Amino acid sequence: MRNLNIFYVNVDFSKPEGYNILVQGKEVLNTDKIETFAVRLKKAIGLRGITQAELSKQTGISKSSISRYLKGDWEGKQDAVYAIALALDVSEAWLMGFDAKIGRVNKTPATETDAGLDSETNRLLSKLPPEKKQNVADYIRFLANSK
Repeated sequence: MRNLNIFYVNVDFSKPEGYNILVQGKEVLNTDKIETFAVRLKKAIGLRGITQAELSKQTGISKSSISRYLKGDWEGKQDAVYAIALALDVSEAWLMGFDAKIGRVNKTPATETDAGLDSETNRLLSKLPPEKKQNVADYIRFLANSK
């Protein structure tokens, strides 16, 4: 006979800035943001000492979109957050305003680990979404295995 454990799960949506998930009265997830995306983006740009134009060039995101992010008009979507975090060398969670470490866990995606690649190739790769990076990696494997 199998054991069946049933837990009481409480999700508190009362706070506008985030929510908490409690299992048997113990907090297991807290999504509170301690700063906004705009504040964190300003901090990261300042820390890295680059201009909005440079960030736009490195990420492929328009200057006007970066300006809207900095004003707090827009929150970054997943692909933009990833590209910006990669360009600024910060973690996505930190950039989104969560209580997380600023540094990236995995400094370079798997498709960019070849130290022999020039900086232009790495810059171009950093602009690609993950699925296109996978296509590039697959093509390189194909070329490496063909005679």
